[in-house]
Amino acid sequence: MGISKREAEEEAKEVFESLGIGDLTAHLPSQLSGGEKQRAGIAREIVKDPKILFADEPTANLDSETSEQLMDVLKKVNKEGQTIIMVTHEEHHAKKADRMIRLKKEKYIKTKCFKNNKLRFYEYNSFNHQ
Repeated sequence: MGISKREAEEEAKEVFESLGIGDLTAHLPSQLSGGEKQRAGIAREIVKDPKILFADEPTANLDSETSEQLMDVLKKVNKEGQTIIMVTHEEHHAKKADRMIRLKKEKYIKTKCFKNNKLRFYEYNSFNHQ
């Protein structure tokens, strides 16, 4: 049956506030900056609770403080059970992931994952299908 409208609004408010845009929920998109629009879009997706949340360069247009705030929120929802697939060129953000798949020159993938608190790397050639 889902949750009530009031519960949904409270959840949305909490997510928007965690991303630093709680006071902007009544604004029109044309009244928001690029970074605010970006965070609002991510907040909407988090509230929808999809099976997989795809985040393509989620911190690209954000300052470093806001980027860290966003990464903290993504890490929190991931720990709560949300699967996230994030694409980033920012190594320091990628290192925060529990698992990282690195594509390099379309020739090989390097995977970093944690198992029993031990870091393991797997490297294999996956693009040579000759």
